[in-house]
Amino acid sequence: MKKNVILLLICCSFFVASCFKRQEMNYSGAYPPPFVNAIGLPLQMPVPFQGQAGDTVRFKVSGIDTLLKMAPASIEFYLNGSRATVRSVNGGDSTVTVVVPEFASSGASSMIVGNKQFYGPDFNIVGWTWIDSSFNATDQEDEKGNPLLGSAANGPVWDLYYDSWMQVLNLFVCGDFTTWNGLSFLGTTPDSYHNNNSTGLIQLNPTTGTLRDNFYVGEGPNASSAIYGIIKLTNFPGYLVYGTGFSNFGIYRGVNNMTRLYQNGQIDSVTTNVNNPDPENPTANIGVFVNFRGGFDGAVRKVFMDDAGRLISVGNFSRYVYNDYTLSTAYSVVKNYTYQSQVAAISQDGILDTTYNYDPYRTKGFGTNGTIADAVQLMDGDTHGSIIIAGNFTMYNNESVGRIVMLDNNGKRDPAFNVGPGADGAITKITYNPATQKLLVVGDFKTFNGVACPAGVVMLDRDGSISNGFQLGDFERSTASSGRLVNYAGQLSDGTIIMSGAFERYRDVNSSSFITRQGFMILNSDGTLAANLNNTGAFNGAINDILETTTLSGRKGVVIAGSFSLFDNNPVKNIIRIGLQRK
Repeated sequence: MKKNVILLLICCSFFVASCFKRQEMNYSGAYPPPFVNAIGLPLQMPVPFQGQAGDTVRFKVSGIDTLLKMAPASIEFYLNGSRATVRSVNGGDSTVTVVVPEFASSGASSMIVGNKQFYGPDFNIVGWTWIDSSFNATDQEDEKGNPLLGSAANGPVWDLYYDSWMQVLNLFVCGDFTTWNGLSFLGTTPDSYHNNNSTGLIQLNPTTGTLRDNFYVGEGPNASSAIYGIIKLTNFPGYLVYGTGFSNFGIYRGVNNMTRLYQNGQIDSVTTNVNNPDPENPTANIGVFVNFRGGFDGAVRKVFMDDAGRLISVGNFSRYVYNDYTLSTAYSVVKNYTYQSQVAAISQDGILDTTYNYDPYRTKGFGTNGTIADAVQLMDGDTHGSIIIAGNFTMYNNESVGRIVMLDNNGKRDPAFNVGPGADGAITKITYNPATQKLLVVGDFKTFNGVACPAGVVMLDRDGSISNGFQLGDFERSTASSGRLVNYAGQLSDGTIIMSGAFERYRDVNSSSFITRQGFMILNSDGTLAANLNNTGAFNGAINDILETTTLSGRKGVVIAGSFSLFDNNPVKNIIRIGLQRK
């Protein structure tokens, strides 16, 4: 055993000696070659930490000795995917100086050397689009001293409505949310929270984005419901709210997906004698119901008022519903049903107008052979114009249509709106701007009236013809986002277009290269990227509605609402206001 141990030690000694010998043979001199630092971009703030196109910015780098041996042109530097020109490499302070490129947007910096890519700190692009921190601001500040925004709605926002009472401007926010800025008021009394409530409908000060303290809607509609919109009435001192999935509104029974509210948010209710199946329970002699007895058995997507004061309702319902309280009990409402499919007119008291899109001889009334996704009204100032509906249908009242149709004053197809074959796939969103008198149509179609629309977006004139002034470019889809390539397109009064979707980069028809636009972009009326308005970083989600307004400083602003969690790389909750400035 002792001989074996000695033999093993001798072998190890020879092995170690040979290793040292090989190592010495690798040296060219008395010392080993100097160690070269690894190339990289430390997460150290650049100088300056923000800028605009044409500005020079210095980024700290490691491995400066290696970079100094290279030509600046061989080093690729990017600001959120947009290539920046490398001006110089400075060994004195270990920095690389770059020039901010045109159409750069806020986001991470990166550098490519050889076949390796290195990521560095974020760089903020200063431009003419910004999150307005004066809207729904809190008392707290971020690390840069800017006011922190409130957490806003905890669910999708579907509609924004701007109105005034007694010269007081109000902004209504409608949706499928139960908290606002993290506060839930379900089941509490009005006095405990200054008459504020956030059950799918709130009223804000449009300037500051803060809750009005004189608007109270109680507990709102029952669970699993959504308020799609609100409209001011002319024959009643208040509003009509509508949506889907609600049969109660607080303690009040008898709601059929729409009901009336007074201007302070309180429900229009009625207390009446009812049938009592239990004579020993005298409290069951009285029923508390909503006073607006009409409505529909399915989702009401949009409601418009026409010049006659009728409420034109559009949705995916099949029957009109009217409550009969004379036969009801305190706990159960007796309802009468009339077949009326998807498009109907009712009075402001909820009575069905049988002169509008109604045929008593048809078993199931008129409507489409599919679903209605959206609708708009062609307003001219205060004049109530025609209504256009769109969705995934090819027939309306047994007439062939291209998934979009305009209604006349009787609810029939208006032949003045001639779209020909229309869309070859579903339309999911339609918007209209009365100032430009243009329609923007978005969906899963690839052609419209035989014209190629690979991104599923087309601009129309009021008569349904394709607007030749608008031409959308090419997209690169984002691998990090799912959903439609474009899910929203809306035009502002100056012609500017706001667009959101699951895209990563965009190239307009006048450009030879793609520009990074992560889910959100602002276009000119011809479809080209608006200069200096596309500085914002990543957006994640979908827009449902926009509303032009002004910021607290009096500049042009746009309230953006929908279902989104990120804007300009900042976490947000479904509603923000952005500022816009155009020279």
